[in-house]
Amino acid sequence: MPPQKTQGIVLGFTDWHETSKIVTFYTKDFGKVRGVAKGARRKKSKFSPLEILSHHTIVFYEREDKDLYTLSECQAKETFPNIRKSIKKVAYGAYLAELINAVSTSEKNEVLFDLFLKALHFLERREDSEIIIRAFETRLLDILGFGFHLDNCLICKKELKDNFKFNPGLGGLICIHHPQDGIRISEETKNFLRNPGIKKASSETRKELKTVLQNSILYHIEKKLKSLNFLEAIQE
Repeated sequence: MPPQKTQGIVLGFTDWHETSKIVTFYTKDFGKVRGVAKGARRKKSKFSPLEILSHHTIVFYEREDKDLYTLSECQAKETFPNIRKSIKKVAYGAYLAELINAVSTSEKNEVLFDLFLKALHFLERREDSEIIIRAFETRLLDILGFGFHLDNCLICKKELKDNFKFNPGLGGLICIHHPQDGIRISEETKNFLRNPGIKKASSETRKELKTVLQNSILYHIEKKLKSLNFLEAIQE
């Protein structure tokens, strides 16, 4: 395989031998890629710009170990300094990285890459990090094929006007009288799930969105992400 050039966002690192690192990227053209950055732990390494969530143009080539590539070039495009100045934004960024790492594969998904990069741009430039994350979660689930059913009850098929609840396993709304478990949500929350471009939400809607979206993600990935513990700790 000849050297490959693409854009990648750093998801994480693992130390490799005495001076190197294995860097996990989410790339525009190759999905998730793990590459050895030789000498990256040295102070004057050409790979020193590699930080979690930084956005780079990278060149890599195949190794004998097919699960790993060798990183040969790295040119920083964006480092998102405003995210790094805020502990809350750092925590949300770490959550995005862990979530992308959990749901991604080595298959190309340019739509997912663009969503990830757009979320980082919003975190960098805007203050309402929570709404940015809720919009990201909503769109992520849709991209993965788990978009929500919000118009009719998923059990009896009746049109839903009020008195409904959200069932994560079914992936949508059901009438309030059905015995299946569900999360009671408001019309405002339903509207956000339908249109995650909405920029404002009440405190009650924010609570409902967090519950609905994180329960839905947990249902599909079947594990709680470690970064959520840090997020919860700094919000207490």
